[in-house]
Formats: sequence, structure tokens, C-alpha cells
Amino acid sequence: MELTSPLPAIRIVGRPCPDGGWQTELFGSGPIVNQTHVNTKKILITTESHEVFILRTDTSDHAYGHCRDCGREVEILTLDQAITYSGIRTGHLIRLTEANRVHSIETSMGHLLVCKESLDQTSSEKEN
Repeated sequence: MELTSPLPAIRIVGRPCPDGGWQTELFGSGPIVNQTHVNTKKILITTESHEVFILRTDTSDHAYGHCRDCGREVEILTLDQAITYSGIRTGHLIRLTEANRVHSIETSMGHLLVCKESLDQTSSEKEN
């Protein structure tokens, strides 16, 4: 007796055994693993991550946080503080942060925080 298989290119042959059962043999043209099914489903998994930024202040209202680019804790300035401290115009400071010459962190609310050490380095390069 010969049966058809749902997998292409596989033939199932069954023979009666002397004990009254059936002996089944599979004949195929290749490994079953390499054969594809028509009804294959693809699943897309999307993940979302959140990052927490901790900002510390001291008694003189200086804020400190971890600068990813410097790799250590540094003093962090708001955009207004950075402009007042450095004397660099707002548009130029924004361009410097976009070029990563001044390190910055944008909060989830859209505020820009500036690394004071990278601002000092940029100001000293400007003077030279």
C-alpha cells in the first residue's frame, strides 16, 4: 500500500508484517529540513527601551551627570547656562552639539543638557 505525504518528494510505503502490524518505509529525494512549506508564517518582534538619566545637584546648584562621550561624571549645563558660560551664540552651539564637538544629552521633554568639560575644550580650541 502506498500513501501520499504532505511533504513534496516523499513517498510512504507500508507493508503488512507477520505479527499483524504494519512496517512503514519513507523514501525521499532529500532531507526534510531543506523543504519549504507553502503556508510559512513570518513573525515581526518589536522592542522598546527606555533610558534613565540621573542628574545630581550640590548645594551651589551645580548639576552633575554621566556624560556618555567623556565616560565619566561631569558638570551638566542647561542650554541657557551653556550660552551664558561660553559666550557662544545659540545657533552655533546647537551646530556644535550636532557635530558632536560639544557633548549633549536631550531629555525626553526636549531640553538640551550640555557637558561643561567638552564646552571648555571647544572654547579653548576657539581661542587658539
